[in-house]
Amino acid sequence: MISRSLCRRDRLELNAMEWLRQLDLIVLRFVNQTGANPFLDWFFPRMAAPSLFIIPGIILGLWLLWKGSIRGRVFLGLILIAVLLGDAVIVSGLKKIVNRPRPHESVTGTRLVTKEEVRISTSVGEVKKGRSFPSGHVCNNVALAMVVVAVYGRKYRWIYGWALLMGWNRIYLGAHYPSDVMASILISITYTGVILMMAGFILARYGVRWSFKEGLDRQ
Repeated sequence: MISRSLCRRDRLELNAMEWLRQLDLIVLRFVNQTGANPFLDWFFPRMAAPSLFIIPGIILGLWLLWKGSIRGRVFLGLILIAVLLGDAVIVSGLKKIVNRPRPHESVTGTRLVTKEEVRISTSVGEVKKGRSFPSGHVCNNVALAMVVVAVYGRKYRWIYGWALLMGWNRIYLGAHYPSDVMASILISITYTGVILMMAGFILARYGVRWSFKEGLDRQ
């Protein structure tokens, strides 16, 4: 009886895992293939390009250091911590541990969309370094949105839309599975939330008023 019960449970678990895998593929194909259009083929690769953010980010960072109030400097510090801890440590570490191939490396028919071309994967093979899980783009942009709202207040909550659009972007380009994006959102919420709570505790000891709903005091 015990053996039969264990076998039944194993079958249910396998069925659930297969159902989730198929759902992952259905959503991937809908976003990556069914939802494809020439404008998004042009726009999304440029939206995700690091070069789009590096120079504006450096200029903004220098301006916040020079002219920013305590709120601006706290914002800059939290972003640097979130990127260094989140992207360089947590995300990079999980990519090595999980070693999941990207959709265009593992699913035939996936569109790989770059600034130069749109290529359809016709064959899949063994990948030495799977970089699909989690998504650094999604983690960084969710962290950015959380820090912006926490420091500057709820009036900037529209930035969460940008983070969600980046998640859609990564699926559309064939770089990540939908499950990668959903997990990346949860991972980023977790470590960014911890960073924000620790920062709030430290700043409170120095008399800095901070409400995560209304933002940091303008001192």
